[in-house]
Amino acid sequence: GTTNYILSKMANEKAACGDVLADAQKKGYAEANPAADVEGIDAARKIVILAALASDKLENPDTIHREGITKVTELDMKIADALGCVIKLIAHFENRDGKLLSMVSPRFVSKNSPLGTVSDVFNGILIDTDMLGEVMFYGHGAGKLPTAGAVVADILDVASDVEKVKNVIWNTASENDIADFGEYVCRRVITVKATDIETVEKHFGKAEKAVTVDGTISFITTESEKEVDKLVKSSPVEVIKTYRML
Repeated sequence: GTTNYILSKMANEKAACGDVLADAQKKGYAEANPAADVEGIDAARKIVILAALASDKLENPDTIHREGITKVTELDMKIADALGCVIKLIAHFENRDGKLLSMVSPRFVSKNSPLGTVSDVFNGILIDTDMLGEVMFYGHGAGKLPTAGAVVADILDVASDVEKVKNVIWNTASENDIADFGEYVCRRVITVKATDIETVEKHFGKAEKAVTVDGTISFITTESEKEVDKLVKSSPVEVIKTYRML
């Protein structure tokens, strides 16, 4: 809810991250020390809990790949808009052939996606199911009343079942339970300081889509984490930023 509020304001009002964060703190949407929110720490904790509910195995939130929103710039917002996207902090979990893959990072999300429409202090949880397809849960994700309500609901849940034995301890995920993050494949937006798409495609391969914004070219490609790192390090043109897409 906090990061969504900040990113929505940055996109809609062309405001700087620091200014919107100060506004969020005044309104009670962000803590006095906002690191847990803006650095993706809180989102990492939430995704490992959701992953444990799905897999019965608990990962260490400090060991999953995590990026926050502090490096999101006005240029990033312009590029996202040119590609028909918005930027959202996404906590992602999937079961990859029985192994857990969890991460947190800002992503380009299509404006037509259910998660792309979630704005202000709201949260969205999108679940891709075998039989039902995509299912989404939506509601307030920041503020004193939603937070207090969630805490009180947990207390009441424990109190109402105090006589029953509940399985509240998950198995700790071992190294063998974790998927290789480097093998994770998704669509990526790569932004380079260039104006010649032919030069870019010569190194990165055919772009799915490309836009030119403020002296940069941003293009979409589909690669693994390892391949993207390799391409960026060997690039003959300056790579400004890479974003995962959802």
